[in-house]
Amino acid sequence: MDKFTPFKQSQIRAAKQALKQGLVERIERKTQALTLARYEDETMLHWSRLPKTTLKDFLDHGGIDR
Repeated sequence: MDKFTPFKQSQIRAAKQALKQGLVERIERKTQALTLARYEDETMLHWSRLPKTTLKDFLDHGGIDR
């Protein structure tokens, strides 16, 4: 399993707020995209090697399936 870096709830809220305000078009780190994973019933955001995606797509679809 890929190593992941969980985001704090405050960071998730800040990202959603920025999206609502139209401040965020895309969150990227090279070729990595923000994805959602569930570990032991905890929802954590982490970076994974996937095609780029917009934050809006991510939030609208609850994450990206591998």
